[in-house]
Amino acid sequence: MFLKQYPEKNLVLLGDKNEVDIAAKIKEELGSKINSLVGKTTILEAMHILNQSELFIGLDSGLMHLAVAFGKPTFSIWGPSSISLYGYEKFSSLHKCVSLNLPCSPCSAWINANHTKTTSPELCPDHKCMQQLMPQDVFNQFKEYINLLPLYAA
Repeated sequence: MFLKQYPEKNLVLLGDKNEVDIAAKIKEELGSKINSLVGKTTILEAMHILNQSELFIGLDSGLMHLAVAFGKPTFSIWGPSSISLYGYEKFSSLHKCVSLNLPCSPCSAWINANHTKTTSPELCPDHKCMQQLMPQDVFNQFKEYINLLPLYAA
C-alpha cells in the first residue's frame, strides 16, 4: 500500500538475523523498491542509516527509539507495550503511535502493566493487540499522519 501511494520512495528494512526470512518474503513480494539490510548491519551501521532516513516506520523497538534520538519522524505500531510510557506521540506531532488500545493493554510495562489476561506477552492466548490490527486501518492512519508532515504535505 505504501509503495503504491508513494512510488517514488524506497524502503530500507532493518532488523536482526532472526528476521531474515520474513524480510526475504517482503522483498520477494515487493521487489526493487525494497532494500533489505536485515541481519546485515551492525548497530552503528543501522544508526547511520536511520540518521540518513526521512522517516521511521515500524514497531515499538530499539530502532524506533534511535530514530527519535536522531530527530526523525516516527510512525510506530504498538501491541503489548505501553504507549504512555514509551511512545513519543505525546511530545511531538512528528510521532504517531498506532494501537488498538484494548482493555487488556498494556500487558508489558514496567509501571502499571495490565495482567488481567496474561502476565507476559509471550503467554498471551490470542495476541489480539496485533492480530486484530488490520493493515488497511494502519495505512489509513499513516496517510493521515504523513499529510501533517512538512516533507510530505501536498
